[in-house]
This record gives sequence, C-alpha cells and structure tokens, in this order.
Amino acid sequence: MAVGSTGSATFNTGTSITLSATNGRDVVWSGACSSGGNKVKTCSFTLQGNASVTAKESMLKDELRYLRTQIIVYRAQHHDVSPGYPGGDVGQPATDSDFTAQMTRHTDDKGAVSNSNSATYKFGPYLSEIPENPVNKLKAIQVVADGDPWPTADGIAYGWFYRPSTGDIMPNSQGVDGNGQLYTSY
Repeated sequence: MAVGSTGSATFNTGTSITLSATNGRDVVWSGACSSGGNKVKTCSFTLQGNASVTAKESMLKDELRYLRTQIIVYRAQHHDVSPGYPGGDVGQPATDSDFTAQMTRHTDDKGAVSNSNSATYKFGPYLSEIPENPVNKLKAIQVVADGDPWPTADGIAYGWFYRPSTGDIMPNSQGVDGNGQLYTSY
C-alpha cells in the first residue's frame, strides 16, 4: 500500500500484523500501530479489537487535546479573551469565522487579524487549519452562546461545538466509544 493511502482487511482478534511503507521509506505510524512519533520502516502490533474504531477514538481525543491547548495559549496571549470574538471585543457575539481567522492567522494582542506577521501582529497562527473531527469528518465550528444549552450531537453540518466565554470545545459526534463513554464527554 502506498504511503498516505488507506485500505482495509479483516483479521481475527489476536492476529499479529506487521505494516511496512513502500520503497523502504521511513514513516510515522499512528492509531493501532503507533511508532510513538518516530519515523520507522515497519510497525507491528497484535490485533486486540476493532483497530479502525480505536484509531478514530484516539485521533478524536488528540484533536480535542490540541484544540483545547491552542485555545488556552490564545487566551493567555489575548488578555484572557477566547478566540471567536470580533477583534477581541467580548461585547460582540462570537462567530465561527472569527474563531477560524484568529486561530489560523496572525493576531495582535486584542485579536485583530492579519495575513502576515509583524511587530503588531505577532501572535499565532495557532492552527494551520481547523482539524477534521475524525468521527464525522467535518471541520466546521458551531459557536454556542452563553446561556444556551450545548446542542445535541447529531454529526451533521458541524465537526465541533465551541463556547467562547469558557473556551470549551467538544465534538459533534453521536454515540459512544469502545468503553461506553460518550464522545461528547471527551
């Protein structure tokens, strides 16, 4: 299988599997067959259950951890104001487009956005792009206003739910993981 491609096969639980990259290349393996962030030619593991489901759950947790960390860093550099507020003005309603711009471009200390780094616009970008929710394959952010309940996860239209007043973000993913934990509780 070519690097960067995907495939599937059925194996019994307990089967030992070795994956190798094409052309003898070194690659970073993740999911059921993790190389711990190191580039290696092969990766071996023993199948303990549904590896594809386990990989999606791990990726979802990693994306949430990364998003949450970058939101915290943004807040620390912007007078404890979360991304999403236009120009950092908490008196204005937060928007998904402002969140995306502030997280993926350069900002000043108030949250105004620029395409280039300068002495004024010295913060960020915090993300190269909004990550895809690996469960529903969506990237869009739904901003949830103060006092509004969290939307019911339906896996449609949005990858993430975000409340700027607290900086909380959660996946728009229905269902539970292999341990019975709701994805929305990650």
